[in-house]
Amino acid sequence: YADIVFEGTEFIPIASLSTEVPVLSIGGLAKQYCVPGWRVGWILIHDRKSRLKHVREGLVNMSRLILGSNSIVQHSIPAMLHKTDQDYYRRFNKQLEDQARVFTDGFKDGKIPGLKCIEPNGAMYCMLEVEPQAFKDIKDAFEFSQKLLLEEYVFVLPGTCFRAPKHFRCVFLAPKKILKEAVERIRLFCMRHAKK
Repeated sequence: YADIVFEGTEFIPIASLSTEVPVLSIGGLAKQYCVPGWRVGWILIHDRKSRLKHVREGLVNMSRLILGSNSIVQHSIPAMLHKTDQDYYRRFNKQLEDQARVFTDGFKDGKIPGLKCIEPNGAMYCMLEVEPQAFKDIKDAFEFSQKLLLEEYVFVLPGTCFRAPKHFRCVFLAPKKILKEAVERIRLFCMRHAKK
């Protein structure tokens, strides 16, 4: 998610914060260029003191396990990384920010009881905290996620995947009309399950 930031937010690479602590930076094309099926990524090793020598060797060995990578995709990488107009990144981030606002506005000021939205400053998703005490029959965010899918056909990713068991993640890449519909379905779901 490097450089996928909203206006007024600066991306600061973790590796720039220390010359002592080794850092592995993981990147790829899927997010920044919206090509999720391409599965092209990289690991940058910031290790000024050679503390990760064995890790580096292991990563090189792992990279050789998969053969037959897509040469057409590989051929496009230099052009994508070096010839993409800088305006693309600005427009891409602005579009994501606009979509984020459409989605998160539906949760502001307690509009939907039992949920607290963490406003994103970048990326393409946001986290919402579930307050189980607000619901009569939902004990946690995982159960919330399952019931929401079954009842309203809205898929959210339980926060347990990210070691955030009180939360779930929503992606806001869909068109604004769909995002508004998703928020409305989440609202109806919460109202239906709210303690009276």
